[in-house]
Amino acid sequence: MESVSHSSFAKLLIPLTAIAGALVPYRGKNVPVEVVNRSQTDKTGFFWQRTFFFPGKKPFVFRSVTHHTGEREVTEYVRWGLGIRYKLSVKHGGLFHTDQGYVWKMGKRSIPLPVNLVIGKLYGEEMPVSDTEFAMKMEIVHPIFGQTFQYNGRFSIVG
Repeated sequence: MESVSHSSFAKLLIPLTAIAGALVPYRGKNVPVEVVNRSQTDKTGFFWQRTFFFPGKKPFVFRSVTHHTGEREVTEYVRWGLGIRYKLSVKHGGLFHTDQGYVWKMGKRSIPLPVNLVIGKLYGEEMPVSDTEFAMKMEIVHPIFGQTFQYNGRFSIVG
């Protein structure tokens, strides 16, 4: 990642988000990241494991599973059924993620959570750079506190 950062306001929330296995708790520039994604024939969803290697820190591993939950919509879940819904769109050859709200999955029900009021709304984009590279950015912006979290960088697609 070219940069990973969070605001002073978001730093107060990091202990809570860490329990859920969400939001990278460190800041840094030129942070090596390994992303592995896979599917399983016996399970639904698309499984992600993102490992951030910050100098002098234990690697931070962010695991999630993404499920198709509506027309052009996916929900990405972390621990305990906590998730965020994204509306997906394609523009200028890139994939855009627009926040549709946070949820808590209890059984087959997804209960909306007002987390956007606390941390802000997420926006992400992935733009192709070449056949084997793409640029990516993700940010969360609060209407009062501004940008609370962001990361961006370029990725190479391997095997």
